[in-house]
Amino acid sequence: MSRMHTLERVGSPGLYLVDFLPILMYLPEWLAPFKQQAKKLHEIESSYFYSLFREAEDKYRNAIAEDPPSFARQWLSKDDGYGLTWKEACYVVATLYGGGSGTTSLTMQNYCLAVCHFPEWQERLHDEVEKVVGPGRVPEFTDWGQLPLVRAFAKELLRWRPVVPSNLPHRAVKSDVYQGYYIPKGSLVWGNQWGMHRNEAMYPNGDSFCPDRWLRPEYPATYKEPNEQQPTIRRYSAFGFGRRICPGYEIAERALFIQIASLAWACRICKKIKDGKEVEVPWYKYVSAGNSGPEPFEFDTEPYGENRIAMMKEAWKRSEV
Repeated sequence: MSRMHTLERVGSPGLYLVDFLPILMYLPEWLAPFKQQAKKLHEIESSYFYSLFREAEDKYRNAIAEDPPSFARQWLSKDDGYGLTWKEACYVVATLYGGGSGTTSLTMQNYCLAVCHFPEWQERLHDEVEKVVGPGRVPEFTDWGQLPLVRAFAKELLRWRPVVPSNLPHRAVKSDVYQGYYIPKGSLVWGNQWGMHRNEAMYPNGDSFCPDRWLRPEYPATYKEPNEQQPTIRRYSAFGFGRRICPGYEIAERALFIQIASLAWACRICKKIKDGKEVEVPWYKYVSAGNSGPEPFEFDTEPYGENRIAMMKEAWKRSEV
């Protein structure tokens, strides 16, 4: 995961001067530190990606079943390989993995932060999951329609603390005027997610973590029906806009659903107690990067029974087969 966070950091728009002065790309490598760093990082990332892809190849050759089949398995089992070379396929699959694992991980870190500051929501979440799933099994994707609060949690986390607060830059394809501001053709335009997600007309009390805004009719700007399908994070603004919207939002939706449901089912997250006093959890102390998440903070987990931890470990083992 640290490798992915490094890649996300160096890929942040504007991190290097060459982003603003493209002519610097013509400097020789010995005069361009950004080229030296890029070469070193490429060696690190490619060796990591290649090793993961070779693991998938070994499982395929040894006829080890996958249910559902991985993206790598789908490429390996395709006669024409979708027209991709081995390296191209490796990077396509790695991009899916990297883009999803880093952002999902940061969102789950925000989950831990949110329930420390708003423990009442964690109680409601656990009650919903407990009612639907019960103590005898782990949450499953088939529980989707019966767990609207889990889905509301995912969407509210993306609104409350967007992983990409400034979004990715777009370029104006023609000159335009917006609210009196002239935007010349070719201008770089950032969609300020942080500001959008705190628009009081759309999201009252925007700094507060409130999944109800997606579930209750008294929030008409965000409430939708039916509850078996809504809320959903598909095509939500947290994933960008237009043709450059993140193509992985469906994967993210499934990943966040099962992770939030499983964590709420398995354990309670709370502030840590040291010497009889609560350890303060920062309200906003975040890593400065294109993909932003909270800096490490202390908290405790209290399992809802050791049997649930054992069941989660068993489910993890089954997922690796």
